[in-house]
Amino acid sequence: MFDFLRPRKKTNFQLLFWSLYISTVVTLTAKILQLSSDLTIQILAQHPELAQYSTMVKLYVIFS
Repeated sequence: MFDFLRPRKKTNFQLLFWSLYISTVVTLTAKILQLSSDLTIQILAQHPELAQYSTMVKLYVIFS
């Protein structure tokens, strides 16, 4: 009835596959978040009224 709880023997190929899969997902997620934040800062710097003149926009305009 509870066969899914029984420990299974993992092969080296399975461990390699899942470690590669997890590292790929983490890397892609980090790159997407980085690109999204960069584009958001650029948009807010060009149109500060969208951010209601927030501190982040003021600092970006001053230091860019």
